[in-house]
Amino acid sequence: MVEAVKAVVRTYFEAVNAGDHAALDALLAEDYLQHGPPAAPGRESIKRHLAMYRSGFPDLRVTIEDILAEGDRVVARTTTEGTHAGPFLGHPPTFRRFRAEGLDIFRLGQGKLLEHWGVFDTLGMLIQLGLYRPLAAKAGA
Repeated sequence: MVEAVKAVVRTYFEAVNAGDHAALDALLAEDYLQHGPPAAPGRESIKRHLAMYRSGFPDLRVTIEDILAEGDRVVARTTTEGTHAGPFLGHPPTFRRFRAEGLDIFRLGQGKLLEHWGVFDTLGMLIQLGLYRPLAAKAGA
């Protein structure tokens, strides 16, 4: 059971890395619930979110660093990397690379992903891309 739920999460990240929306349809429950951005029910919301990231970072890659499971829950510690080669959040490409860590918790049922809670170092990503400068840097400190 534990290895089976881990395999579903590994397959999910493989689909994310490939930008494979058909695979996501097979993995995500119709009423899949994303807690946090994009916090909207259903598969289409997460597919739109992924498409936004892939348009900004065509080489987007998520690597699972650690994966743990108990019962119907799987926790994955991940590293995400990519090159800002397309528009992202209204910003033109900087062609800079980023590397950011994340932590994901999934709830599964009947072999599908039902819910997801995630934390991602968005601020660190934006700083690496030059899209956000900390206040101290803006003040010349």
